[in-house]
Amino acid sequence: MTEKSLGELLELFDNAVGVSGYEGEAAQVLFAEARGLYDDYLEDAIGNQVYHIKGKSGGEAKTKSLLVAAHIDELGFMVSVIEESGLLRFFPIGFHDERLIINQELAVHTKNGVVCGVTGTKPPHLAKNDELTTFIPVHDMFIDIGVSSKEEAAKLGVAPGDIVSFARRGHFLNGTCVYSGKSVDNRAGLAVMIEVMRRLKKENSNTIDLYMVGTVQEEYGCRGALPVANRIKPDIAIVLDVSIAGDIPCIDFQAAPVKMGAGACIKFYESTFGSPLGMAVPQKLSSALIRIAEENNIPYQHDFMLGGITDGSTINFAAYGILCGGISFPSRYIHSAVGLVRLDDMRACADLLVAYIKSL
Repeated sequence: MTEKSLGELLELFDNAVGVSGYEGEAAQVLFAEARGLYDDYLEDAIGNQVYHIKGKSGGEAKTKSLLVAAHIDELGFMVSVIEESGLLRFFPIGFHDERLIINQELAVHTKNGVVCGVTGTKPPHLAKNDELTTFIPVHDMFIDIGVSSKEEAAKLGVAPGDIVSFARRGHFLNGTCVYSGKSVDNRAGLAVMIEVMRRLKKENSNTIDLYMVGTVQEEYGCRGALPVANRIKPDIAIVLDVSIAGDIPCIDFQAAPVKMGAGACIKFYESTFGSPLGMAVPQKLSSALIRIAEENNIPYQHDFMLGGITDGSTINFAAYGILCGGISFPSRYIHSAVGLVRLDDMRACADLLVAYIKSL
């Protein structure tokens, strides 16, 4: 079988479904692509996927261990009520921008298969007062699946509790290395993880205990990473995820000082509003990553993510405290169905992570 390119991996992962808490399909894709690249495998009680690559040093693994985390899950929705008219009420799973939910094609995942629908609300012709200048809250929206009654919806298999995902298929834009997809956050991270595992397998030079982990429920408060970090208790952890690209006109660049096409983002700090979670990366780790990037001529950027967090925000205080940092790739339009990433940035992340692993 021909090995998939990094771009093909990205497209494969992005087009799989894996809403937070319901990551099964995307996890199966990860399992298939990781085949032959690890020594031991574990799926824990909540769905975290752990691929253990044993260190090779005189036949025995060194005591040093590294956990690399990339979350499997994506934003989505759940059906809450089926109206008598057959319209579906729903609520968001994960941190959505409610301005972007209207006018979307969605897939409702029922016991009978996928049911197609669109998000709707009142037309602008009937909007009152300031309704045209304010965003429409999700509780005023519904999913229209084309039926006329609750009974018809039930015949299609629709029920409260059904998971809903964006129906859009991702693709590369106009022959460029820029990819637009519904879940580049963080299926791009999974693609980089597989690329790194492939390189290590080919070189057969890994000397540490390496745990490559696809985590669950990151978009729902970074919940999956904490128990898996407590289980493994690694010496060091690196999180692969997106970072907010500030290279578009409506963003003050100092608020998000990374840009697409400028290389891997080395995490220094992350925080989010109204939450105690976050991460201040110890200088000895960020400095080591910078040194390795410069020694290997890998393009990199300094990453300070304000207003968002990654799995590192829970991994860093797991067990008795874990030395944790992040290697990210810039992404435009995150937490939307049209997120953008660049393959050259992803390759830089893979190059940096492989070089760092070799340095340990």
